[in-house]
Amino acid sequence: MLTERRKEFLRTVLSMYELQKEPVHYTQVAQVLGVSKWTAYDILTALAREGYLEIVHKLDRPEGLPGRSQVTFKPLPEAYRAVRLPDPGKSHKVDWEQTRKELFKRLAEADTKGPAVILRETLAELPHVSNPLVFCAKLIVALLLAVWTVRKTAQALMLLREAMSYLSVSVPEAALILLVGLAMGYIWRSGRADTGNALNKHVARYVNEVQRMDERQKQELLSFVRELSARLIPSTA
Repeated sequence: MLTERRKEFLRTVLSMYELQKEPVHYTQVAQVLGVSKWTAYDILTALAREGYLEIVHKLDRPEGLPGRSQVTFKPLPEAYRAVRLPDPGKSHKVDWEQTRKELFKRLAEADTKGPAVILRETLAELPHVSNPLVFCAKLIVALLLAVWTVRKTAQALMLLREAMSYLSVSVPEAALILLVGLAMGYIWRSGRADTGNALNKHVARYVNEVQRMDERQKQELLSFVRELSARLIPSTA
């Protein structure tokens, strides 16, 4: 049975495989998820037996010399289907309105599952998102979730209120970039290097995507962030 815990392991392998462009060692997965290397090995091996992953033995020595091979894991198409992520290379139509609803639902689930869990799920999806608007929206949600893991919710909402003030900037591109810069600065200052590093891998792409967006896409993204503000930040009136 593919439990939520096993799906979390699959998402981690998928994310790391897309970043590294090579099979993932089980100790890397263990480090990301905060489990023992033996737990990671057992779960990934079970997923391989069930047809979600392929075991790849990678030599850690020059060919012909004595030594041991490393056990690594490569995702199979069934892994992408199991966690509902697009298989790379396959085109798919993006429904922006449906994506917005899904992201707001995800933030609501953070209250019950915890922001750290939803953050990991969101980060695992980012490498597989090809649509610029969806990618940027998901990164903004990931940043908000990351802030919640650093501080209590009320303090996180105050940070978001401060960040929203930048949306009055007349240039949408500048507002969107400043917003992410402020959140990243807050996370780095908190001392959470692990979270900062995980997010930082995607910031350069975010900036590039925002710069390449047409005006309609930028306005849609700003509208999404404003709706985040309206839903999550209590009115001061």
